[in-house]
Amino acid sequence: MIIAWQSMDDLFTDTDITEYHPIYAAIRDSEYLRGDKDRLEAMWGKYHPYADKHFLREIKTNFIQRYWEMATTLALLHSGCLLRSDDTGPDIVVIDGDDAPLLYVECVAPTGGNGTDKIEEPDKDVFWVPHGDIILRYLSAVREKQKRYRCWLENGLIDSSLPFVIALNSRDIPMAVSEANPPRLVQAFYGIGTAYVQLDARTLRVMEDGYTSKLTTHKRSGSEVSLGSFLTKELEDVSAVPYACLPQNWIPDDPREEMTIAHNFMARNPLPRGWIGRASEIWYTGSRVERTSYS
Repeated sequence: MIIAWQSMDDLFTDTDITEYHPIYAAIRDSEYLRGDKDRLEAMWGKYHPYADKHFLREIKTNFIQRYWEMATTLALLHSGCLLRSDDTGPDIVVIDGDDAPLLYVECVAPTGGNGTDKIEEPDKDVFWVPHGDIILRYLSAVREKQKRYRCWLENGLIDSSLPFVIALNSRDIPMAVSEANPPRLVQAFYGIGTAYVQLDARTLRVMEDGYTSKLTTHKRSGSEVSLGSFLTKELEDVSAVPYACLPQNWIPDDPREEMTIAHNFMARNPLPRGWIGRASEIWYTGSRVERTSYS
């Protein structure tokens, strides 16, 4: 279904906007980033049949969110999916040959937030990365999207028997390009904590190593927030979370190569491993968390 069609040339055309997103402006204006500009225009050429009527204006000011919708759509197209995009309901609907829905995808690119838990850009060259605060932004974004999913259900816009995916991009969160160990995605949704090593006191030989369990964290106010939501029914509506922090140093030709898919062990409608191809995947086996890559 084609909702809107607009010229490819419009992607980097100036408008009456007075404040552009800094990454959009850099790609538009820098000769050094000409390759990224060309790749974005090529992406737009494939994506524009699925774009809503606000896309061309909003990508100039809300670049990461709108880029992520385009990148996720192209990742699905690269996987051979047939797609539909509507102005109501989820951002992307994967369909069969008869236009019947198979899977719903909603995209989100959270920012640093507001209020006491807001993550600010660092004002010095050396800084501490607030991984715990960034994890809270992930969780807040996914939980808000689950609320929207339930509203769509109540309004009869979607089918509760089909998988629902929330694609998460952390690039608009300050300092999120610096990853943690284990990755924040694993900490947020599987409750995995810090690494540990147990040594023999006499020989210093490694007796055991692994990761601790961490099922709660705290906001700056002190209020407790649960972790490990993919091991409980808290997010059972969510089948998986494809994750990336894009773009960083370049615009990838195939966004799947930069994605990690976190599968929900307790999902009501789970997805099979390898469903999108060419992406890393994380899942819980019932006894441990595993990760693999597809190519």
